[in-house]
Formats: sequence, structure tokens, C-alpha cells
Amino acid sequence: MRQEIRCGQCNRLLAKGDVRELEIKCRRCGTMNLVRTTRPSREAREAHSEKRVENNR
Repeated sequence: MRQEIRCGQCNRLLAKGDVRELEIKCRRCGTMNLVRTTRPSREAREAHSEKRVENNR
């Protein structure tokens, strides 16, 4: 699922996607926005678990 990343100041849509960490400047108001994932999504955790299982075979 793609996340909408919006400016914290003016709420302009800056990007869509899955991000771990992103620093992006809003072209409308000039605010620097720092976006960090607080915890992995369910899909990311499941994919990571599947890789570990495959690597252990």
C-alpha cells in the first residue's frame, strides 16, 4: 500500500510510496520535511520473515 507523504506546514502532496527515511523540501512553502518510518509495515515484516526462512534452508 502506497503512503501519501504531505507537507507538515501546508499539506501539499509531496510524494507517494513506501519510505524508510526521506527528507524533502516542499516546493510550495519551502518547508523541509523529514519522514521516517516508525515501524515496518506488515507486508515488510512478512517479506523479511520469508527471506529469513529461505536463507535458512
